[in-house]
Amino acid sequence: MSSKYEAVKDALKKDILAGKFPIDAKLPTESKLMQQFEVSRHTVRRAVSDLENEHFIYKVQGGGMFVADWQKDWQAETKNKTIGVICTQSPTISFLRSSLGSIKSSLKMATP
Repeated sequence: MSSKYEAVKDALKKDILAGKFPIDAKLPTESKLMQQFEVSRHTVRRAVSDLENEHFIYKVQGGGMFVADWQKDWQAETKNKTIGVICTQSPTISFLRSSLGSIKSSLKMATP
């Protein structure tokens, strides 16, 4: 079973991905989220902090929380990443090609 903060985080992320909150839209206040999910302020802050670290939202001091351009941020974060493959035996070309194909497929599936 997931924790309360994970449930809040997952619900907000689902709403963001579904377009309920478009990019740069203001999110409800911490107080409203506390009432909506019936959780403590600490729980809401932890969920919001995770979403901020994952580049789904950003905060403006004294202004509230807003939806970040998560698609652009995700693409910029994953661009030019290098993946290394360590083999215990001498790999064949076909092994390397199939391994790289699997990795590319996995990365495409991970795209939000």
